[in-house]
Amino acid sequence: MGSPAYCKQEGPRFFENDVMEFLTRTVWWAVPTIWLPVVFYFVTMSMRMGHTLPQVAVMVMTGILVWTLIEYTLHRFLFHIETKSYWTNTVHYLLHGCHHKHPMDGLRLVFPPAATAILLFPFWNLVRLFTTATTCPAIFGGGLLGYVIYDCTHYYLHHGKPTKEPAKHLKRYHLNHHFRIQQWVSVSHLHCGTMYLGHCHHQQKPRRRAADGSSVSFAS
Repeated sequence: MGSPAYCKQEGPRFFENDVMEFLTRTVWWAVPTIWLPVVFYFVTMSMRMGHTLPQVAVMVMTGILVWTLIEYTLHRFLFHIETKSYWTNTVHYLLHGCHHKHPMDGLRLVFPPAATAILLFPFWNLVRLFTTATTCPAIFGGGLLGYVIYDCTHYYLHHGKPTKEPAKHLKRYHLNHHFRIQQWVSVSHLHCGTMYLGHCHHQQKPRRRAADGSSVSFAS
């Protein structure tokens, strides 16, 4: 995965092309600004098709659950796999490795909207396979809402300054994932709302200063 570059907030340039490089950098507030109106559109579409508010609420929660399972699977079984070839190393670095190498790069903490838009097409088709024409929009919107919550929470855990629990604990726990020397780690963020659960195995116990200056350590 690579050790984090502790003293450097900003990661390296990815592409020589200025447009491509611009598309890899995203301010955190772009995620809710762009995608919450899309969530609203799809959720209300199911209501316009005749479903009641309680029914749509269940669909939205189902969508959040679907997103949670997808993110868990990707993070555990794809984002932390060991790669060896040039191309697999490159793809892995662009997808997730760069975040671990430069975990405090505020412009690469959330997923770029252009990439999200592309991935929404297969996600829509996946939801359509298992739903009806009237339930699909709200479930899809719920999944997108789950993503927005996930990305904004992730950014806050890196750059926010929580003063109360459980937010302080969540921040410490997540930064452990980035700023601890580890033999092997498998971390997944299983969330519903702002819940973050990490699964970490075989950690070492020495303490180290995290990015926010707090002392952090894993529990065995």
